[in-house]
Amino acid sequence: MGSVRLSKAVFLEALYDKDTKWPRGFDYRNSGAIGPEANLFGPKKVGDIWVLADWSKESLIWAKQCGANVTDEQISKAKSRDESRMLDGSRPE
Repeated sequence: MGSVRLSKAVFLEALYDKDTKWPRGFDYRNSGAIGPEANLFGPKKVGDIWVLADWSKESLIWAKQCGANVTDEQISKAKSRDESRMLDGSRPE
């Protein structure tokens, strides 16, 4: 693949597995991507901005099954997709 710059790449909710190859020194565990050893909580850098992901209960259950660092307590505190609302109060489609 040659030389790759990931400084502006967006990995939020991207999927990876144990066979994914990352560039040396890239902090994939804290990139917002979902896979083994992923840290999904706390701010994530998306391009040039920092975001705080609001994971649904269903997404966290799936992420835990993929090996992400998710606790049962974090899952129990999360809202289900049906309970989620957009910033304007509407429900996501």
